[in-house]
Amino acid sequence: MIKREALECALFCLQMSGQDPYKLQTLFSKFVNGIWLIFIIIFTPCIVTEIFAGSDELTNIADAASNIFIYVAAIYKVWNLLRGRQIIIELVTQLDDFWTSDVFDRDWKRNFEISTDRKVVKVCKLVGGLYISCGVYYAVRPLFLQRKVWPVSVYVIPAINNISGSYCIMYMVETVLILLIAFNMTGHDSLIFTLVYYAVLELRALQKALKDLIAHEDNEDELLRKLKIYVKCHDKLHKYIEKVNELFSLFFLYQFFFTTIGICIAIFIMSISISTFHYDDVFKFVLQTMCVYVQMTLYCKGGSDLAYESEALGQAIYESDWTSACQPKVRKMMITIIHRSQKTARLNAGGLFDMNLNSLTSAAKATFSYFTLLRTLYTKHNLYK
Repeated sequence: MIKREALECALFCLQMSGQDPYKLQTLFSKFVNGIWLIFIIIFTPCIVTEIFAGSDELTNIADAASNIFIYVAAIYKVWNLLRGRQIIIELVTQLDDFWTSDVFDRDWKRNFEISTDRKVVKVCKLVGGLYISCGVYYAVRPLFLQRKVWPVSVYVIPAINNISGSYCIMYMVETVLILLIAFNMTGHDSLIFTLVYYAVLELRALQKALKDLIAHEDNEDELLRKLKIYVKCHDKLHKYIEKVNELFSLFFLYQFFFTTIGICIAIFIMSISISTFHYDDVFKFVLQTMCVYVQMTLYCKGGSDLAYESEALGQAIYESDWTSACQPKVRKMMITIIHRSQKTARLNAGGLFDMNLNSLTSAAKATFSYFTLLRTLYTKHNLYK
């Protein structure tokens, strides 16, 4: 069993936020999930009330809406990971079951896995560093501004706000919440990216195996035996991707709309803040925009590579010298693999559309359209005010 550093990195971050599927029964996980429950009870009404309790300024409403999107995404991730605990364990177990026979060049595959794993680890660390840096900035923001502001804009009952020491208590509570969300986002996104790229790795390995088999295997009976095993491996990969979609499909749909609307709001507030010289808000929402767009890019890049390698499998066989195979059974098996590869492995968003780089482009276009609309409404609001 090969050591998978990328998966260990993702599970470590999930453990820090209490959602490691292998350690949910530990005292630490129960304690952290208890904190999550307290936060949900306390902050849900506070964040929702912020929209209605603040001023009627469009920028304040947009800021509160942005916080709601981030909060809902974090809570959904927690719930999704807890309910999908068994599916995650099955996916991780299945990774060791792809190549259990002696029909593959194990040394090549092990070296290929290690190389790919290191690249995935670097991406996960960069993403995690961005998320945690953003969380730390939110936490220390009041120190930079040298005034009492909340790390997260939430509505606080005035009576509580006037109590001596209430600000320090709320500041510490919000700081813990922000760091939990940062670890949760890092673990969740790293887990998705890692699981998808392990599937991409297996597809690339399967392509090489088929090419080498057709080029170098002369014994037709042995060729047929190995082909049957490769067909089973291909079936396992499709079932693996189906489980990934089962667990994350609805989240991908939410993430698409969250990216579109969230970045639109962030750009809108940045444009207003620049004109009013509130550069702190500009920096805050630059970080937020980067985090949201990086999330969407991870999912779409993984989905595009998965679809590409899935389609390339059939193309790799078609371009090989498979027609020279003498046995009709062998040729029939080759045609079967080509036919099955037409059913491309994809990440889907709620069954409505696929997660790929085209989806990322669509989200960017929609973001600009909504920003233009929001900016027009703001300009008209100021004219009539």
